[in-house]
Amino acid sequence: LSEAKKSLHSRFEVCNLCDESKHLSKYKAFLENYSEAQRFDLTTLFSTTMWIHIHAGDEGLRDFLRRTCDRTELLVVEPQISKCYGRANTRLRKMNRPELDSVMAQSLRMRGNIEEEVEKIILECGFRRHTSEEKGESDEVSSGGDKERAKRTAWKRLIQLYVRDEQCIDKI
Repeated sequence: LSEAKKSLHSRFEVCNLCDESKHLSKYKAFLENYSEAQRFDLTTLFSTTMWIHIHAGDEGLRDFLRRTCDRTELLVVEPQISKCYGRANTRLRKMNRPELDSVMAQSLRMRGNIEEEVEKIILECGFRRHTSEEKGESDEVSSGGDKERAKRTAWKRLIQLYVRDEQCIDKI
């Protein structure tokens, strides 16, 4: 094995991402112990935005996304569509867990157009969406006023790659 492959390793940590101090302490401890970098190279958010949104509300989701953007170079996001929120309590009932009142609450204002809201926050943090020329099932998605084609998963969710845009950051 090459030296690069020998040094690759994975580590998983449990953390309440809605708790800013715990989130930041895990992040800082990891980088101090395992890297000289100031940020992660890549962060993925698969099927987590809805749960953070349900438990922490609109502002909690915004805060989480801003913290995450501040600590990564590349970001892959798969926000659950609004229809998924309605199924959350069904999943909880099947697991014999208590239902969440916040799932259907009017306080989750971003829920109706969650994909656009998540993207808006990420773009405001100095990222740009990386687009691909792949063929496949796609939908038009609005991004900064431009219509683009974006591929959807079998669950009808968008998976978007965002790249830190140093030119944007210089303007902030």
